[in-house]
Amino acid sequence: MILPVVDDVDTAPFWTAARAGRLVVQRCTACSRWRFPPAVRCSGCRSDEFEWTAVSGAATVWSFVIAHGPTLPGYAEETPFPVAVVELAEGSHLRMVGNVLPAADARLGSLTAEDIAIGDPVRVAFREIGPNVVMPVWIPDAGRDADAALPTRKNEGDDAIV
Repeated sequence: MILPVVDDVDTAPFWTAARAGRLVVQRCTACSRWRFPPAVRCSGCRSDEFEWTAVSGAATVWSFVIAHGPTLPGYAEETPFPVAVVELAEGSHLRMVGNVLPAADARLGSLTAEDIAIGDPVRVAFREIGPNVVMPVWIPDAGRDADAALPTRKNEGDDAIV
């Protein structure tokens, strides 16, 4: 299995937080815009000043696909499995890619296309995938109404038209 580089200078705070069970993203200290994946400059105001900020982990399935073979060798036995783009509750432009699972320790192929729908509420969970490597994954959040995760107003630092 291919593992992320967890000690990279640009992403180490993300991986350190994941090991501690927290989801963090960069936030521009000049204009408050959230950004992920990590970037050197803010796409809103071009500032290079930012801080790593914890987010709620609440999200909505924005899109998904079921990955079938051929895949990388480390994933061949896991196919087919869902891969989703989720939109975090903090902003309509704040999206992450990850696996959707019924539980953090479930097999990658535990859910099928019939189990997932665009707009489904999900929440972050953390899955150890290697020595010192913890990956955020997304699990269904049955306790939250799907509409609750969708932005209903312009969020601070969010330039989306709602």
